[in-house]
Amino acid sequence: MRLSEKGTLQSFGIPLLVRALRRMRWRMDPRAGRSRRRLRGLRGKHLNQRCFIIGNGPSLNGMDLRPLAREVTFSLNRGYLLGDRMGAPATYHVVVNRYVSDQWGQDIANLPSTTFVPWGHRRYYAREAELIYIGGPVEPDPPRFSTDPSRDYWVGATVTYVALQLAYYMGFDRVILIGVDHRFRAQ
Repeated sequence: MRLSEKGTLQSFGIPLLVRALRRMRWRMDPRAGRSRRRLRGLRGKHLNQRCFIIGNGPSLNGMDLRPLAREVTFSLNRGYLLGDRMGAPATYHVVVNRYVSDQWGQDIANLPSTTFVPWGHRRYYAREAELIYIGGPVEPDPPRFSTDPSRDYWVGATVTYVALQLAYYMGFDRVILIGVDHRFRAQ
């Protein structure tokens, strides 16, 4: 529906209703409520600590990852496969790639790590899965850094950016990135 130039409403109706229904589901679904409570419990939990966010770049091939078993770590997407090389699973695991959730959701749901996945991925996981859903219905807002992942987050084109937002929320004051290779030659 379009109003005249003097009107303040350009398009109203279905898109607005759909967004309202998505927000309502985020507010009312028990999985979302459980996730928001668990997220609130993590706020500031790691004040003045350091963490490692582990990418999956080729630079990891030459690294001894065993010292990370004694650190607070975030693995990303299928990075949980590095647990054997680390000697322990990551403390936290973050998934934002829909295809990873779709193809490996059962593996991810069974990880011993505290695992974060987008609310929009819930269809890939069993209702009883012990996951923390983040962000609720994500709106196509401008780029930003979210300080409260229970309300929203911004992907920033990489799961690493989401992990950084979670680390900030948890209070880490030092974040060390390893295996986040943005410049390498394909073999």
